Amino acid sequence: MNLARRCDRQALRQGLAGGGAVDWAMSGFLRPGNSVVVTGFWRSGTTFLLEQLTQLWRAKPVFEPFQPELPGYRAVLDTLVPATMERGRTDHYLMPYALDDSLVRYVSRVLRYGLVDVRIQRSRSNLSAHGRGPRGVPESIMQHGLAMRPRVVAKFVRGALLVPALRQRLAVPVFHIRRCPHGVLASYKSAGWQDFQADRIGLRRLLLEIDDGRAAFFAPMAKLIDELDQGNADQRLVAYWALTEKFVDAHAEHYIKVPYEALATGEFDLAARLAQAGFDVKRARSDGFNSSTTSAHRAHLSARERVDSWRHKLSDEQIRQVDDIVARVGVRG
Repeated sequence: MNLARRCDRQALRQGLAGGGAVDWAMSGFLRPGNSVVVTGFWRSGTTFLLEQLTQLWRAKPVFEPFQPELPGYRAVLDTLVPATMERGRTDHYLMPYALDDSLVRYVSRVLRYGLVDVRIQRSRSNLSAHGRGPRGVPESIMQHGLAMRPRVVAKFVRGALLVPALRQRLAVPVFHIRRCPHGVLASYKSAGWQDFQADRIGLRRLLLEIDDGRAAFFAPMAKLIDELDQGNADQRLVAYWALTEKFVDAHAEHYIKVPYEALATGEFDLAARLAQAGFDVKRARSDGFNSSTTSAHRAHLSARERVDSWRHKLSDEQIRQVDDIVARVGVRG
């Protein structure tokens, strides 16, 4: 815990240096419902979408406010996760479902950028580092300039199940990005994350055993969930994608869906979709822009190469297993 507190203090100091004081001062004048939320599964292009929306709408991005390491969210998790559950195998993959009072207060702060922490400013650093302002301007000045923006886009990779409650309580628009599960699995395996081992995914634990209302949706699939829970880590990852995306499809009226493959190749006109939804679009993004979570070994690839790379990264057996899981769950891949 002492180590966590030291990390929190360091993140606070760095956040203040990166414009956090400006964020906090402005937060009292912002309304959560005037912000935008991005959701989508891990390695689905959520950061890519976040940073494009930030540029088009001239907003400031919030990067993953549901990180278990963040002190405000840790306190929320203490009320959400049953004491009998092993937190190390639960917190990283838990998707909150219902907006209780503690969570609605936390999300409201997020959507007003009322948190000061360098860990949620990650995408803001990326924007300032890729020529988004006059040449020669120090990054600290650009960071404070971004902090002055009165619009907020927040990315919740763990937020997909929360969206219906979020829409009902805060009336915030939500853009949900969907990538084909083969691409998700291939990208996940390439990322080499040490803190997000897929073997932590327990489908019954995450979808049925938390008493917040989620079982009403997932209980009819309990037998299938238990069967899929017997698969290996990769199979459970794909099953988690399929089951949570099935929830998204069942509540489609709450989401503006964005296909990753079409967005990456330019076939999906995000600026036009924003204008159609009533947003004041300022300017288009630069061609070839990499997000802050683009792997270094993929940064030079074309959009089409990125979209299709799973075809030579996954074995025939892995592809067959993905197809089988998606078909069993009954969700569009």
